[in-house]
Amino acid sequence: MIDKKHLKNISILYVEDDTNIREFTSKLLEFLFKKVFVAANGEQGIQVYNENRDDIDLIITDIKMPKTDGLEMSKKIKEINENIPIIVTTAYNSSSFFVKAIDAGISYYTMKPVDLYKLISIILSIIQANLIKKEILKKELHKQENTLLLKDFINTYDNPVLIYNKSKLLSVNDNLLDFLEVSSMEEFHKKYENLYELFEDDFGFTLKEVLSEKNDYLKHLINLSQIEKTIKINNDIFTINHSNADDLFVISLTKLSQISKKNLNL
Repeated sequence: MIDKKHLKNISILYVEDDTNIREFTSKLLEFLFKKVFVAANGEQGIQVYNENRDDIDLIITDIKMPKTDGLEMSKKIKEINENIPIIVTTAYNSSSFFVKAIDAGISYYTMKPVDLYKLISIILSIIQANLIKKEILKKELHKQENTLLLKDFINTYDNPVLIYNKSKLLSVNDNLLDFLEVSSMEEFHKKYENLYELFEDDFGFTLKEVLSEKNDYLKHLINLSQIEKTIKINNDIFTINHSNADDLFVISLTKLSQISKKNLNL
């Protein structure tokens, strides 16, 4: 589990047109994050992002707003930085909304009224893979001579973690091995040569089929929206979070049932 102290290393942009909600929520967020930039509509959101793009790590936005709505704002910001994670807060749950959200490059969503615990849990899941990647590169744990140190490091996380160099699997943590009832890394590699072989084929879960048709499936995975990266393993539903630098790919899996108040201890 990521310690919530890591939130103090993150700056966010919060966009909400309702004055009361904006002021109340932004004050709560300021206790948790390094800095909170605030905008009252999509037009302001684009302006604030342009002025502070090097300092903003993540965006939380409402959808229905005057001047420029959240989806249109997200599209324009994604044209500036396609890798910026965007969480939308919405009252919509129709299929047409999700199609529009995917088209706008939305990474995650949470329903209104916003559950702060769920929102923070989503943010923690987003940043986990990036934090792991940074630590691996900093300590050069991805080098062959540091294989045992890499395994020890990713074992400090209590959700499944996989590390790849290009398409070659470097390591997985014990949490994943235990979940799959696999005794060793060697046994895991024999059973699951590719990441997508973990996933179950089921109605509504098509990622296994999509990735199996791609030569460089890890790079294809990066370009999918978070909504498309929901998978099923052993009858449990997970969301895939990832971060990469050159040939290094970090994959962390968050069980959707973990997004709850009891796991955050805020």
